[in-house]
Amino acid sequence: MYGVSLTSGQPVTIVQKFPDLLQQVVFEVCESSECDVVRGECTQTYVPYLFLVIPLGPVTLTGQDYVLVESGCVCKPKYSTGAAQEPNMIP
Repeated sequence: MYGVSLTSGQPVTIVQKFPDLLQQVVFEVCESSECDVVRGECTQTYVPYLFLVIPLGPVTLTGQDYVLVESGCVCKPKYSTGAAQEPNMIP
């Protein structure tokens, strides 16, 4: 199993050595670039998790590094203006 190092931005291999060293990796991949519920666009999100990896990154001495793991999707409306409008206030 592999991922992208948060510290170096380079691909790394998550070490798995059965049966002594098994690191559980739970991920959720965004299956579509569109969202029907809000007629919008979906973007993959990532969360960093600490794993024992190879090769070692530039800032690790222990063999551990933060790896970006897919954590799901964020959907936003396609035609939104991007700015929320405040309701008119009456003084």
